[in-house]
Amino acid sequence: MAALALIPAGLLGWAATPAAAAPACGTDPIVGDVNGDGHAEAVVGEPFNADGAGATHLFYGTQAGLVADPSGTARNDQYFTQDSAGVPGASEHNDLFGISSVLADFNGDGCSDLAIGSPGENSDSGMVVVLYGSPTGIRTVGAQSFTENSLFGAGSSRSSEQFGRELSFGDLNDDGVADLVVGAPGEVSAGATSAAGGGVAVIYGHAGGLGKGATPSVLITQASPGVPGVPESFDSFGTALATGDFDGNGVADLAVGVPGEDAFRGIVQILPGKKGAGVGALAAHTYSQDTPGFLGVAEPRDGFGSALAAGRVTADRYDDLAIGAPGENGTLTPAGPHIAIGAGAVSFVRGSATGLTASHNQIWSQDSPGVTGVAGPTDQFGASLAMAMLDNGPLLDLAIGTPNDSIGSTRSAGSVTVLLGAASGLTTAGEGGIRFDQSMQGIAGVPESGDGFGLSVAAPLIQTPDEGSLLIGVPGETINGVSQSGMFTQLQTFEFGPNPIGSRSFDAGSPGVQGGRGSNDLFGFDVN
Repeated sequence: MAALALIPAGLLGWAATPAAAAPACGTDPIVGDVNGDGHAEAVVGEPFNADGAGATHLFYGTQAGLVADPSGTARNDQYFTQDSAGVPGASEHNDLFGISSVLADFNGDGCSDLAIGSPGENSDSGMVVVLYGSPTGIRTVGAQSFTENSLFGAGSSRSSEQFGRELSFGDLNDDGVADLVVGAPGEVSAGATSAAGGGVAVIYGHAGGLGKGATPSVLITQASPGVPGVPESFDSFGTALATGDFDGNGVADLAVGVPGEDAFRGIVQILPGKKGAGVGALAAHTYSQDTPGFLGVAEPRDGFGSALAAGRVTADRYDDLAIGAPGENGTLTPAGPHIAIGAGAVSFVRGSATGLTASHNQIWSQDSPGVTGVAGPTDQFGASLAMAMLDNGPLLDLAIGTPNDSIGSTRSAGSVTVLLGAASGLTTAGEGGIRFDQSMQGIAGVPESGDGFGLSVAAPLIQTPDEGSLLIGVPGETINGVSQSGMFTQLQTFEFGPNPIGSRSFDAGSPGVQGGRGSNDLFGFDVN
């Protein structure tokens, strides 16, 4: 998820050996299922908690939805800060612990593990903390922490590189264990003294823990062999990340958003994965709105590549890629390396035997036929994306966050649009094109300026193993007079798509949720 207008002004290693393996969670695990009960969990970041020290919440899934039950009949919210026992580091001003997170099984035991980004650590050089899952939940015993110094040698970490600003995962070396991908959009390339163009690190999974296997961790920038382009200040290579098998060869590939490239026009680069070697061994490919056959035109301030989501939308054997350009048709100059403000658009690009292809690509906005709403000049349609099965069909669908969308006469309240998957690509047929917002019956709250409804979106398999539950972050929500304390909503899983009736909403003051409401904490800034 790209950092957007809600961010307050001024924002822009192994630490231990994993403990002996806990009992396995299962032989057919669900991604995001920490304790092996068949239901994925949800991670919610509160990165500006305690003056920017940050916090992360883990909510447990059930057939009825997420729970935080103080009565003891279900798991409560697991709450982590860098002051929690066993969590590496210490809570410090502007660490931004929890601004990014991901759940994946990094040691192959069937239990998903929790990786948390802390890009403000040590003068914004950044750090990532990994906590391992077990049948009893996330444990801090055996936690790991990674910095560029611990991965690539002393002096590798530099201030303002923001290692951990974005996280993703995928099996990029085809060994059957998930690998951790870490974005560092302020990365300064080796040997350079300036031109912080950004970078991406990959830490490979293994039964003994991340980084314990034969495939060495790698740091890739636009100065790396086989990667087109050169590092330039504010390129922000690594702002957005996604993995998918775009060429159908059985090995996941890595998509990297570079939204600041070429005066914020933006590009996406695909780093192909390779069995036994991972990424970096094969030449990368570059795509933009100026790629022959792509719909749209690359323009300054589009921010193409600010958000990414990958998965199999069409009925073939190739994964597809959705690309957010939240600055499309905008008039404002970006205020920083991660910010693009415009009406917004989303490009949908299909996979093929040769990788991503211009054939049958699509571009979507709130001006597209069948999409609810009207494109406004600062809506930021496409600022966040999530690809998952959101109805009972066999194909993946796409949720699109528009955090500055106007709802009625209320400006910058936010919304989320769902497009359904089809053999021809994304569609508004059936329940496709519907827009969810806080004016709808069943969704908590009311539209208010600055709520940021949709700044983050996700769709883990919380209620059933074959249909995602749509999570929507509302980090700007003011609750009981506490300004921008934040909240998130889980829409009820339903046969025809997400259902606002029966939705559940949580904030830092909800029963069973640990911590407490604080002004400008932005609970819900990140959901996964």
